[in-house]
Amino acid sequence: MRIRYQLALGLLGLGILFQVLRSLYFIYLSMGQKNICPRCGAIYINKSKRRGLGDLLYHLFGCIPYRCTVCELRFHRPRVQ
Repeated sequence: MRIRYQLALGLLGLGILFQVLRSLYFIYLSMGQKNICPRCGAIYINKSKRRGLGDLLYHLFGCIPYRCTVCELRFHRPRVQ
């Protein structure tokens, strides 16, 4: 039972790490392009509501969540000054 619990926690940690790295990769891809979806290149993106601890951490680093209306990708992008 204890091994299963540790395995589940390890997989959960890997999943969270994967999501963070994926989001950082999308931020890196879209740094020079404002108002463009990093996956499909569409210009139809909207601000998304903040949800959960991950969005709070991104907000502390100055990133805002967006969602593409074409491919429905949710990604974070630095705040525009």
